[in-house]
Amino acid sequence: MQGAPRRYSVLYDEIVENPELAKFRRHLDLWTWILYNETGEIDKLRRECDELIETIGAQNADWTVHTLLDYHQAYHLLEYPVLRSKIDALKISVRQYSRFWPILCAKDRADGGDVGEDLCLATQVANLPHQSDVYARHFAARKTLFKDGLFGPTKEKAAVYTQVPSHTDTCSFKDGDLDEQDMLTAFVIRHLESVNTYVTQLITRVLRQRSLEDGVAPQQYLELDKIQMVANILTAIYVPVYLAICLGILSCIESEKTRIVVLGVLGILLALLMVVCVPVPKRNDMFAFMAAFFAVGGIFIGAKRESD
Repeated sequence: MQGAPRRYSVLYDEIVENPELAKFRRHLDLWTWILYNETGEIDKLRRECDELIETIGAQNADWTVHTLLDYHQAYHLLEYPVLRSKIDALKISVRQYSRFWPILCAKDRADGGDVGEDLCLATQVANLPHQSDVYARHFAARKTLFKDGLFGPTKEKAAVYTQVPSHTDTCSFKDGDLDEQDMLTAFVIRHLESVNTYVTQLITRVLRQRSLEDGVAPQQYLELDKIQMVANILTAIYVPVYLAICLGILSCIESEKTRIVVLGVLGILLALLMVVCVPVPKRNDMFAFMAAFFAVGGIFIGAKRESD
């Protein structure tokens, strides 16, 4: 009897090698709901403490404390066990809401109470890396993960897991973006066909091997760092070629005024190339680069004029 197809284990094995491939839900709406509920509980306990302090003050003429924030440990807390228990409960709630505190009451630990850091955990979840478009396409291209509009491992709606770019409420183990992407790289990634299908066809056509199981991607990926490496190589080629072409064009023009106009046009084209091919170019960097370009061009035009 033929064994069951490896629907998920192939993916899990590849996530070990490429953590960027994993995709998870953040559930930030639920985290927000939890935090607001805890905030309401903290506010309720604080109001109860203030009411108890006011009640104690009404019964004691020498009592000068009116709010919880004015009540410190220097006061005889043991004389008011109800107030003491309310303050202890408030402390635990605040610590549980905001951060882990190692000194908690032994009773809370013995009872298996929640000792958490919900606000910090929610913040960490919200700042988990967003899955890059390359790995989002790899993930969405796996047909065995999705059936009848559902995501197989969790039976959730598949739309959350198949979006490219990834859904804002999803995250990954590791950030696949090595740095901020330039417009050209982002355009290539956005229009990239399924690399899994491409690799399968390449193996079948070139190496003449049997195609892999339908929907199970090969353990080969066109990773983001490789795409960016190709973009960097192309940049290293076309930048000096462009500058050489600029000098060649200027050397072929006899009129000095025409050279200046052409230099301006070439400078505008270079500025547009920077916008397209440089990840988030800063205005001061563009100004400095263009000033250097026109300085070199001006020197070339001046030298050309003297030689003529």
